[in-house]
Amino acid sequence: MQDESMTSVNVRQAVPFFSVTNMEASLRFYVDGLGFTMESVF
Repeated sequence: MQDESMTSVNVRQAVPFFSVTNMEASLRFYVDGLGFTMESVF
């Protein structure tokens, strides 16, 4: 069994890519419903 003190997380962000028909409703679902955040990449 692996010692938990040696475990590290290597995922810092996840970016969902889905086709949607209503962008406003999708943003509300992910941001307000699931607690995701939006960040600018520029």
